[in-house]
Amino acid sequence: MNTIDQLLEASKQALNNQMIELKIADEPAFFKLMVSSGLSGVIIPALNLSHYSERFNQKAQGVIYQFMDKDLKQQRLIQKLRALFMKNEIDFIFLKGTKLKSLYKETYMRGMGDVDVLVRSDLDVIQDLFKKENIHLETRSLAHDHYHTDDGLIIEIHPSIHNDFNPKYQGYFKGAWEHVTKVSDYEYTLTPNFELVYLLYHLAKHVESSGIGLRSLLDIGIYRLHYEKEIDDVLLFKTLENINMTRFYNTVMLLNQKYFGLETKPIKEDFILSDDDYTVMTNYFVTSGIHGQGETFNPMAPRLAASTNKGKSKFRVLMRIIFPKMRDARGLFPVLNKHPYLYPFMIVYRNFKLLFLKRKSSIYKLKALNESDRNREEIINLFDKMGIY
Repeated sequence: MNTIDQLLEASKQALNNQMIELKIADEPAFFKLMVSSGLSGVIIPALNLSHYSERFNQKAQGVIYQFMDKDLKQQRLIQKLRALFMKNEIDFIFLKGTKLKSLYKETYMRGMGDVDVLVRSDLDVIQDLFKKENIHLETRSLAHDHYHTDDGLIIEIHPSIHNDFNPKYQGYFKGAWEHVTKVSDYEYTLTPNFELVYLLYHLAKHVESSGIGLRSLLDIGIYRLHYEKEIDDVLLFKTLENINMTRFYNTVMLLNQKYFGLETKPIKEDFILSDDDYTVMTNYFVTSGIHGQGETFNPMAPRLAASTNKGKSKFRVLMRIIFPKMRDARGLFPVLNKHPYLYPFMIVYRNFKLLFLKRKSSIYKLKALNESDRNREEIINLFDKMGIY
């Protein structure tokens, strides 16, 4: 087996509660791939470390300790936020990673970057509450307010979820509070049908904007199986058809079968992927890594092929990066929310920084954009086959 096949086999065994005793031919390559794919928390606890080198064991134990330590801090923060919102009678919903963590055998197995919360409240009220708790506001945007704690944890407070998505999907995601179940006095959770579609589209968004690791695909499979009895497939099919995501859903379910051995059936029973399509998709997901941070991955490649840039020349895409729309600029410069007339000055300031203070980074991105143009059609075809568009 090659390294990718070994990684997938190790994942299957771990998810099946088996001890992993695979003979790993290239330990450094396996370790690097495991980390970049986001599967360390799943695989390492199931490894029989007596079969591997001392160096491999030391690195694996170091990674899993970091996972456990961060998870413990995040769980404490989640409880703190829950108590704070309850005390102040603020309706809230924990989103994405916080919810997905709870579906794994142990919460530390699923790494998480930040704690996302949807609230039904004035954001200035949240800011005042957090200030008293030494939770510091970093940036404000239309999509969310970004906070950090003294020990380095990140919180994103969302006034809505539809701002995270392509405007054509706003009609569906704007009504999030119409698709909730009450957990306790002020805590709610999204209904399984609605949340599955939300997670699926969020995944598609990351495929287009940066890239995803294998764990992001596993999240959807884990969620689907956990709520199998509660999901209304007839309603799900209608929803996916309405927002043109049926093929992407089928692709994700089929890949969960092939990658992880999960019994996640596509809505279309006879849905298949050719061997060539499967290989190309697998290489893309493995290379991109979590949030497009794969070592050899070009993060500009999916952006150039994204649906919002489809059909646009490389020059037009570059101009949109240099001169972002007001909506996007407000995310970069929250001051524009109150003073939109400052837009020209903020753009001059931003481009001055990119040209002189972040020169190396800007040159790298320009080169990456140029290289991306060479295989743009290839990625567009890949996205088509996945069902992204």
